[in-house]
Formats: sequence, C-alpha cells, structure tokens
Amino acid sequence: MSWDWRVPFLLSELLVLTAEYTAEPDESGLMIPGARALYGSMGLQSEIHPRVIAILRDLVVGGVLQLPATVRDLESDLTRGDLTRHVKSPGVETTERVKLFKLAWDIIGTEFGGRHQQYEMFYAGAPFLVKGVYAFNTFGYESLLPELDAFLASVPGPDATTAPAPTDTQEVSA
Repeated sequence: MSWDWRVPFLLSELLVLTAEYTAEPDESGLMIPGARALYGSMGLQSEIHPRVIAILRDLVVGGVLQLPATVRDLESDLTRGDLTRHVKSPGVETTERVKLFKLAWDIIGTEFGGRHQQYEMFYAGAPFLVKGVYAFNTFGYESLLPELDAFLASVPGPDATTAPAPTDTQEVSA
C-alpha cells in the first residue's frame, strides 16, 4: 500500500476526534468515547504503527548510522570539526540534527523501540481479535440494514417467489 506519509497521522487524529465527538455520559456522568471510532482506531493501530515506523525509516535513511556515539564526540576538539563538517542538514545545526536522529534511532533501532512497537501492535489484544470482535461488534451494521433493504427493493428484477427456479439443464445467467 502506498500512502502519503501524513495519512496515518490524520486518520488516527480523526478517529480520536470522532470518538470524542460521539462520546456519551454513563450513569455516573463519566464520558465514554464512541465505541465505533474507538474500536476502529484500535483495529487499525496494528497496521498504522508499523507503517509510521517504516515512514520514519524512509525519512532518516542512513543518517542514523553516522551518529556520534556520545555527546562528548560533539564537545571534543578532536572530533567536533569532522562531525560539524559531515553530519549536517540544510538549516539545522549539527547538534540539533544529532539529537533528532538519536530520537529517531531510539524509535526504529533500539531494543526499547522494538518493545514499544510490540506494545503498540498488541496492547489491546491480537489484531484479529481487536478487528474481528471489538470493531465488528461495535460497527453498527444494524443501522445500515434499512438502507440496504430499501436499495435492494428498488432494483428491478424477477420476484424470487414467482420466478421459476432453474433446473439442472438450464444455464443460469448473471
């Protein structure tokens, strides 16, 4: 799937806003987010988070591999000049670039980042369970059935109760 890099962020934000907008108070007055958007968001999380990580990897490419080992490398007279000359981006000072790329590395390349990705994918349960049970059960299919029935009733065709059933020798046409 080829997504614009902003799509996962916008989709997540819209689902949160929708869950807030459709929230209703419970018997004690506590606002409960709209289940349809909430569980829809949870169902997409296992797909969106890995995509966001892949987008981040695409954006930083090999930049995370040329980072100094410690902040002392940026302070040392021996290494500071080389780092300033080789680790740079237009409009961004070397120190700021290193900080940003260290943060990106924490997300995409460290043990912490791997554990966090595992958490984001499975905190609500196995994706098939979240999508198949929570999202399916809260979608609200029953509210769509009257529209579907009205549409199907408007489509011309033979009445199923009076039309002759095809025999084994008759060809059924689509």
